[in-house]
Amino acid sequence: MACPMTAGIAALVKEAHPTWTGVQIKAAIMNTADSTLNTGYNPRRAGTGVVQAQKAVNSSVLATTTDSLDAIKFGYVAGSGTYAAQVAFTLTNSGTSTASYTLSATPSSSLGATITVLPTSVSVAAGATSTVQVSLSMSAAAFAALPSDSTFVVGAGGVVTVRGAIVATPASGHSADQQTLRLPFMLVPRGLSNVAAGTPGPWSNIPSAPLSTPGRTIASTLPLANNGIHTGTADLYTWGVRDARETGQPMDVRDVGVQVLPGEALGGAAGDRSLVFLINTWGQATNQSVNEYDIPIDTNGDGAPDFFVVGADAGAVQTGSFNGIFASFTINATTGAIVDAFLAEAPMNGSTIELPALASELGLFQKAEGVGPVKKQGFTYSVAAFSLVPGGFVDVTGSASINPFSPSVSSGDFATLAPGASSSFTLSVDPDQQKKQPALGWLVASVDDANGASQADEVPAPAK
Repeated sequence: MACPMTAGIAALVKEAHPTWTGVQIKAAIMNTADSTLNTGYNPRRAGTGVVQAQKAVNSSVLATTTDSLDAIKFGYVAGSGTYAAQVAFTLTNSGTSTASYTLSATPSSSLGATITVLPTSVSVAAGATSTVQVSLSMSAAAFAALPSDSTFVVGAGGVVTVRGAIVATPASGHSADQQTLRLPFMLVPRGLSNVAAGTPGPWSNIPSAPLSTPGRTIASTLPLANNGIHTGTADLYTWGVRDARETGQPMDVRDVGVQVLPGEALGGAAGDRSLVFLINTWGQATNQSVNEYDIPIDTNGDGAPDFFVVGADAGAVQTGSFNGIFASFTINATTGAIVDAFLAEAPMNGSTIELPALASELGLFQKAEGVGPVKKQGFTYSVAAFSLVPGGFVDVTGSASINPFSPSVSSGDFATLAPGASSSFTLSVDPDQQKKQPALGWLVASVDDANGASQADEVPAPAK
């Protein structure tokens, strides 16, 4: 979390404290950094601030956690009630005189959490250590008030954090080897919704649904309810692929679906179709940039991909340097050229990835009515998921087919549900199209639900 430690500064600290280990040298550099020299200081990115070489050399007291780190980690917490935790750190005095400190918590972002330090003052004899307890609590109401985990709410690569530093300030008249010490802390909280899809009601004949061709269509009502503490969303997808749990790694695919929207949704023409591929995983990724998801698109039925929709780190693809922002790339399988790119929905610490693409940029078109025969094109897709960090894990799913100009089942409905609220979707099925390109049913995605299966409820299509 600190600024990069140069070999030169480490060598200077080692010269002043020849018995210190590498962990202790690193702690001295971290403890004595200056946060006031950082514009827009954020402990998540800048640790304790700008390294101060002379202070690190002079310091004879170190602040470290029980696991020999120089930062306090409360970790990722998905909250549906009150949360409380306590972490200890030690002050170790390698000097020749007693060191006395006043201790305080200085949060730069609290989000309703309470951080306390006990004791609030301490004296550490020469050659001795003292233990300090840092407590953090967060109420259910504070979790409920957090923003959505959606990429499009917190920003690409963004994450909501409770963060700051524990500061040990030397008593007045202290010796030169007793520096002000800083130990950064961080909690990554997420308020949990629990948007659940119920059982569809009776099916009946209705006129054809939007974005489908004229013909016999059956429909039903799908009830939705949110009994979580946090507002949640429901986003409807066709359900094409079900994949068994294998490794449980962050990129272990569970379900895959496609959402069909009007072309204008992604900046396309009115006759185009906007497509969003949903991938729900068994595991949880701190940042999806540690993974890659390749969706081969076969548009002519020869079993070979004509295009790929790829979910990957935007910086890695565009510049060769990772930037932590996940994007969706449409790639020509023959030439390898990038046809288009969109920001992906890929929440941090999540299990859901949504990759947009335009049908026209996958070589899929529909001629206008009355101008020659209407050309309806479908495609077959699957997912190959790869772990980049730590690497070595691969998951390849089965395949499914869909015609975006005449889908077998409806998709694209969206609802926002406050805690305790209910809503419903109208599900529709084109029985003729379902025979040609059968869908498993629907996926109801909700990125603020608990990770894993809860973020994509499975709703099977009617048997007949």
